Amino acid sequence: MMDYASDQNVLTYPFSFLVVDDHDFMQYLIMELLRSADARSVERAFNGEEAIEVLKSLRSVDFIITDFNMPKMNGLELLKAVRGGETPVDRETLIVMLSGFSDDALLVTASQLDANGYVPKPVSKNVLVKRLNQVFLAGTKLKSVDEYRGVELPEIGGSYQAEKSAVQRRRGWTASAAEESRARGTRTPLAQLTVGAVIAADVVTANQVTLARAGEKVTQGLLDLLQQTTEITKIQEVSVLVL
Repeated sequence: MMDYASDQNVLTYPFSFLVVDDHDFMQYLIMELLRSADARSVERAFNGEEAIEVLKSLRSVDFIITDFNMPKMNGLELLKAVRGGETPVDRETLIVMLSGFSDDALLVTASQLDANGYVPKPVSKNVLVKRLNQVFLAGTKLKSVDEYRGVELPEIGGSYQAEKSAVQRRRGWTASAAEESRARGTRTPLAQLTVGAVIAADVVTANQVTLARAGEKVTQGLLDLLQQTTEITKIQEVSVLVL
């Protein structure tokens, strides 16, 4: 019998998966990686609409792994539909987003919709399996259906409108307070960042997308987002306020 807990290249349990991606090769690669990691079953769909049809026949699945940019119904629309109770599967279903460098402006919205995790492209087996096992242990902490249905989705395809994100629209401190905060901030590596720490300077990605404002506190969702998307955002540390 396989000792799942002792092998970093296999899943914690033989989970079932639905892989949603409109690129044949990427879809094939992820499905083969999952099978080699002892997945119980792996189904596929080429966009969100097809995914919902597949879910109607499956009725339940442990994980949905989905790309952002797909025709007809993209990954954020699928994520919102699941969290909003508009699909045949449980709202708590674990959902992992496939992320490329140009996707960082969409990560804010995915976080608002409580995506469980993020896997960078190109996908490697070690990173994929490790992330899936982490996501399983963390589980899903849901908000109300109305909160998810109220999330405004950005356009996908072409240039991403970072200024449309709700996180960027949040009002931070005044200019003087922000300046004082930056002066008192200490740059902290992500591995040492803790939930509840006060952010001293805006957290901005390499593509100039603001993920959090000075004056906000580090939440578990933000911490997970930062730690799982380093390859995309290029953020290695965050300035936090020393009181």
